[in-house]
Amino acid sequence: DQYITDSFIEIALKREYQQQQKNHFMRWKEPLKIFIKSELGDRALQQKLYAVQAAHLQQITAHPLTFVQSERDANVIVLFISSKNMRANIVKRTQIVDLDIILTDALCLAHFQSNDKFDITRGFIFIPIDRVREKGRLVDCVVEELTQLMGLPNDSVAVYPSIFNDRSIDSYLSGLDYLLLKIAYHSSLQSGMTEAQVR
Repeated sequence: DQYITDSFIEIALKREYQQQQKNHFMRWKEPLKIFIKSELGDRALQQKLYAVQAAHLQQITAHPLTFVQSERDANVIVLFISSKNMRANIVKRTQIVDLDIILTDALCLAHFQSNDKFDITRGFIFIPIDRVREKGRLVDCVVEELTQLMGLPNDSVAVYPSIFNDRSIDSYLSGLDYLLLKIAYHSSLQSGMTEAQVR
């Protein structure tokens, strides 16, 4: 029980590039409305992979994930882009600082925004499809980034086995990941809780 609790705190309450900061628990209140913007690669395959992963996450969390036909109607935008356009797309759509560090460390990227109640309200996923396919990591990126966007944003080598562990070879959700997702959308938790309240 303690290991599961500590793993949840590590993944849900910490941030990969802001480890010293005190964070509140965040999750979605509204349904996720996903739009896939494919500028490169096999659009049909990309949509199919996301459909499978969205259905899996909805089954685990009981939180609705749907797909929309226009970017205007979406609160989650998935961009399949070339690696040379990665930086420009991130700068255009987010206010991320430390972008040089992130682009050096990360193959693909998820980023979300929240309101003053700590509800996640908007998300972006950036996948440089040429680089991802070259490394054989397309499925990994689809699974991990959408899962992180649910409110589990951190990566940690202390959590294993898990897609959130960069040293792990997992491409699909592990049993531990399943538990972390179930916990994240359990009725006992609410957006805005501190670490002590979550524990």
